[in-house]
Amino acid sequence: LGHVATLRRERRRAFHSQRPARLDPSYSLVTLERILARQLRATAASASADEAEKLQSLARDADERAESIARLPLGESPHLGSDTADITGRSGALCELLLDCYLDLSERQESEEARSRAQEYAAGTVQCLAVLHQPARPSRPAS
Repeated sequence: LGHVATLRRERRRAFHSQRPARLDPSYSLVTLERILARQLRATAASASADEAEKLQSLARDADERAESIARLPLGESPHLGSDTADITGRSGALCELLLDCYLDLSERQESEEARSRAQEYAAGTVQCLAVLHQPARPSRPAS
């Protein structure tokens, strides 16, 4: 995960150096997870049955992460203040931001429990990215 975090950090730094707009400073991990859950549900509404089920499951996972962080915060990641303002409109980009935040937080946690939580949340966003990056399969007509 450390190697992945380094590669992603450098890639994102290069990408964002060309974009001046910044993420709304009022956004927190909880807010971003809830936005992600809404976007996943909206995408599920127009997806095939199999894809919709996966997206709904990912949305529930995002809601669970949001609730868990609301109850027991992990801290703030500097990545929240360094991303572009339009990121909340794209599920994949939002997942990438959350992944960067969780990887960063996992490196900075003092307790093993908090580190494990951050790593678990990072794994959840990786799963989300994997589903979002799968090519859409055409729906089968009912027979």
